[in-house]
Amino acid sequence: MKKDYTKILELQNELSKNVINHDDLINNNISNVCGIDVSNKDLNAFCSAVVVNKNTLEIIESVNEKSTVNYPYIPGLFMLIEGKPLLRIIRLLKNQFDVLIIDGHGILYPRKCGLASYVGITIDKPTIGVAKNLLCESILDNNYIEFN
Repeated sequence: MKKDYTKILELQNELSKNVINHDDLINNNISNVCGIDVSNKDLNAFCSAVVVNKNTLEIIESVNEKSTVNYPYIPGLFMLIEGKPLLRIIRLLKNQFDVLIIDGHGILYPRKCGLASYVGITIDKPTIGVAKNLLCESILDNNYIEFN
C-alpha cells in the first residue's frame, strides 16, 4: 500500500516561505562553523558532525552516532530519511556554532525546501546546503543557475 505524503509536501511548501535566500551574515562575527552529513545503509543512518573554528580550522568538537531510519528513500522527501538523524546529532553537540553546512540541498530542491532548508529552519540557524548533484533548475552557459 502506497503511503500518502501530501502533508509532508505541504509542510515543505509552507517551510519554504521562511527560507532566507540572501546573505544575512555579512556584518555578523562568525567564529565556529559546523559541518554535518549522514550516510545511509538499509534503514541505518550513520551521522557525523564537526565544529571547527573558522579562523584557525581547529576542531572544537566531533560527534558521531548511528540511528535507525523510519522511512525508505522517497524522491523529493529526503528530509524524511536524514532530517531526524541530523537534528539528533546537532542536539548532541556541546559547543555552539554560528553557521551550519549540510551535505544536501537547500533551495535548489523541489518546493524550494530541501534538507538544508528544513534543518536550518527547524534549529533557527543560518544553514548552507552543499549538494553533489543538481536536482532541479538549469545551469546557464555562464555557470549560474536559473530558477525555473
